[in-house]
Amino acid sequence: VVIVIVVVALVAVIVVVVVVVVVVVVVVVVVVVVVVVVVVVVVVVVVVVVVVVVVVVVSVSRYLSLSPSLNYLYHKPTDTIKKALNETSVGSFS
Repeated sequence: VVIVIVVVALVAVIVVVVVVVVVVVVVVVVVVVVVVVVVVVVVVVVVVVVVVVVVVVVSVSRYLSLSPSLNYLYHKPTDTIKKALNETSVGSFS
């Protein structure tokens, strides 16, 4: 009878240890998966934010750098053409 009790106790202890190990492994796997998902989400968000900021900065800088040159291209030649026409017309009339 004592041997049966010892065997049952050993089996119960082994079952409890196995269940605890399985639960710990499952918890560790879940924690690792959650951490990996959080890291991936953070990396994706950071990459998206960096790309958006770079696109906005590049587009704004291009617009700012192009607008004076566009103004120069659109206004200065017409001014020089008007001046040239005025000079030639004044020259031709005089």
